[in-house]
Amino acid sequence: MNNIKTLRLDKGIKQAELASFLNVAQGTLSYWENGTYDIDNKSLIKLSDYFGVSTDYILGKSDDQNIPLMEGVEFAFFEGYKQLDNDDRAELNRMAERMLELKQLKSKI
Repeated sequence: MNNIKTLRLDKGIKQAELASFLNVAQGTLSYWENGTYDIDNKSLIKLSDYFGVSTDYILGKSDDQNIPLMEGVEFAFFEGYKQLDNDDRAELNRMAERMLELKQLKSKI
């Protein structure tokens, strides 16, 4: 089970307030909290930033709330990514998806 409800209650936040922040229906947040539906990546990252915890903690995959620190190349890449506009980010995401598909094809050869 995920930790969304626990985090929300620990902060004393009502479901309606958090749902509004995430720009989703209150029912959607309720489904996420109860594990009926999986949370989408965009909302997961938004929650991670909001509560200052790792996405793995939110998903219940880890008891460690700390966000892993990035180093070196990862950090530089992420800092550059944040400076891109939405169109450039979308293009970079498409490029990464193509690279992963190519890697999968190569592994089958």
